[in-house]
Amino acid sequence: MNNQTVIVNASGLDVQIGRQIILKKAELTVFEGERVGLVGRNGAGKSTLLSILAGTLKPDDGILAFKRETQVAFLPQDLPLDPEKTVRENVLDGASYVLKMISRYEQMSHDNHEAMALEHTIAQHGGWTLDRRVDEAMTRLHLPPPDRSSANLSGGERRRVALCRTLVSLSDLLLLDEPTNHLDTEAIEWLEQFLSRYPGTCIMVTHDRYFLDRIADRILELTDGVIYSHPGNYTAYLTAKSDREEQDEAKEHKRQSFLRRELDWVRRGPKARTTKSKSRLDRYYSAESESGPNRELDVELILPVPPKLSARVVDFRELGLSLGGKTLFKDFSFSFSAATCIGVVGPNGVGKTSLIKVMIGELEPDSGELVIGNQTVFNYVDQHRVHLNDDNTVFNEINDGKDFIQFGGEEGGRVSTWTYLRRYLFAEERILTQVRCLSGGERSRLMLAKILKDGGNFLILDEPTNDLDLPTLRVLEEGLIRFAGCAMVVSHDRYFLNRVCTGILAFEGDGKVYYQEGDYDYYLQKKAERQPVASKPEPVASKVAKSAKTSSSDDKPKKLTWKDQKELDGMEEKINKAEAAVAEMETQFNDPDFYIKNGPKVKELIAELEHRRREVEKLYSRWHELSSQK
Repeated sequence: MNNQTVIVNASGLDVQIGRQIILKKAELTVFEGERVGLVGRNGAGKSTLLSILAGTLKPDDGILAFKRETQVAFLPQDLPLDPEKTVRENVLDGASYVLKMISRYEQMSHDNHEAMALEHTIAQHGGWTLDRRVDEAMTRLHLPPPDRSSANLSGGERRRVALCRTLVSLSDLLLLDEPTNHLDTEAIEWLEQFLSRYPGTCIMVTHDRYFLDRIADRILELTDGVIYSHPGNYTAYLTAKSDREEQDEAKEHKRQSFLRRELDWVRRGPKARTTKSKSRLDRYYSAESESGPNRELDVELILPVPPKLSARVVDFRELGLSLGGKTLFKDFSFSFSAATCIGVVGPNGVGKTSLIKVMIGELEPDSGELVIGNQTVFNYVDQHRVHLNDDNTVFNEINDGKDFIQFGGEEGGRVSTWTYLRRYLFAEERILTQVRCLSGGERSRLMLAKILKDGGNFLILDEPTNDLDLPTLRVLEEGLIRFAGCAMVVSHDRYFLNRVCTGILAFEGDGKVYYQEGDYDYYLQKKAERQPVASKPEPVASKVAKSAKTSSSDDKPKKLTWKDQKELDGMEEKINKAEAAVAEMETQFNDPDFYIKNGPKVKELIAELEHRRREVEKLYSRWHELSSQK
């Protein structure tokens, strides 16, 4: 029996939009402290389910119950920021309920029970450290300047502001829809650390498989309106799903075998309507009425056969580019070759997209030369550059309503528009649906299909993994691995980069672009080898000795009193004990079962850890003060 506290429970949830059934008597139970990954195909209803849990959408039927006084914070795919407010003001909106408690506390007399209880509640929700937490989150997520107006933010900036606003709330339940979109690798790694320490519960929809592997302790799969629960991370889920599907297939094989055996007898029509015959007929019709397992179809990515590349594909010769007084790259030389896939990585804003614009002629480099082979044909796959007409049906949007799609000129072959869309998992009713009615993932899939039909032998993909479901990502990876032309991929999806890349171009700052043959993990390994070896942590005595040396030798030392000398003599032992206590608590936090074991005590333990860290800082400060007088 599970003794954990339930934070949210849903039963009998029904949602139908038009002819599409999103949820069908769906059941869901989430416990305090869990990190739950929600997966499923684009259009399966993941965002709809999060909206129901957030209270922004009501189900057609069913019951939804939360633990009493549960605070919920929701990051939706659409980004409702207040354009009249600055970036920081929008972020602080996420902690509005905490700020209201602080305002109320400041107006109270602090010597009564109610004030003490309120002070404790504010501490539990991180109210006393709110400004520091906001500053850290804004820095780590690379937000625009805090006083900048939110009215003119780009889509990626709005997304990061909305994410930051959701995180600083320290709510009991976080609902995150694609939280890693528009984050660079450094920010994603910080988000992983943040969520691993988060005292509340989190339900997240994401395509980032590394993220799910590192954070999730349970996976919910939404398929055909039903929610399946699998303990463990994403890798464990894949194994469990495979086992489940094998069992379903075995059960279906047994059912079909039974029906074949009984069919001849039923057709003959049993003459004697005995109780035994009736029972046999009932078993047959019961088995016949059962539906077999729904077999998920995979996207069949159609990449037109690329025209043959010449010996020279694309050459960068000592390229240099600066924008707004910032050097993006300089003296950069590199040559692309056929049958390679080059991953481009680096923080946001360092010049990755600018390099693409130089390649396709939208930007002129400040220095150097770009040489393009005479048979090189670019196809730039950038979802932000393609605008879909919401009034069109999917069929009309993909090919202006034409019955056939022509690939790469008259020699490239053709396929029917209907077949092409079916390959991208658009069912018949969805092909005739208006674009405005598609889910975010379906729109991404439609844009991918629209761009890739144009062919080319040099594919340039700018963040292709955003908003694609995991099965579609897998097929995109397979298509790129088999692609006979050349490809360049800008992505922060580490799993994707490891699967498809034969080399990595890394923007490492200060105008430096570094090339490493191999996948992303191999690049990280070689980068670590290029870095200076980090020194081992110094013992306390060494730290203090070094600190004492930095003090000015010209200052006349003050003589220590006997009491101060006794305090100094015991200081090292005190610091060692204080640091050991901090290390012990940090080890507890790193335990995968920490949140399950401690439940509602987590917030108090976080406050205690922060208190102990401050005590260590005070001890070091006092030691330095006493040592300077010795």
